[in-house]
Amino acid sequence: MVWSRVRDWYQEVPPEEVETAIDEVAKKIVEYEMDLPATFFLGAFWPMSYIGGQLIRVILSPYAAIFGRSFDKTISIFEKSENIKKLIQRINELEEIKREEKKKNKTDRIKSQSSGLWNWLKKLNPWK
Repeated sequence: MVWSRVRDWYQEVPPEEVETAIDEVAKKIVEYEMDLPATFFLGAFWPMSYIGGQLIRVILSPYAAIFGRSFDKTISIFEKSENIKKLIQRINELEEIKREEKKKNKTDRIKSQSSGLWNWLKKLNPWK
């Protein structure tokens, strides 16, 4: 039983699942506006991602049944340093998209407010 569990630790995760997991995690990080701390933390500790993954497997393996099969897949995905780099890149992309949308919404709001103000001022002009 123990050896089958160890064998499951080292299963390869399909690339589609890797991209899906990276995208889901990046969206949650950007949604909660934790992009700067997450980027800093991931950038600082990505060289130790494999060691961290192995420690998590050892420490949390007795409780792995609580987390289910996705526990092993998630650790397998994020213990590879190239996936951590992809996650940082995806976080930056999503944050840039969010920033552009906020900027566009702000300019649209200002334009709509300024046109209303301008029309109001024209009505007050006594020299028409």
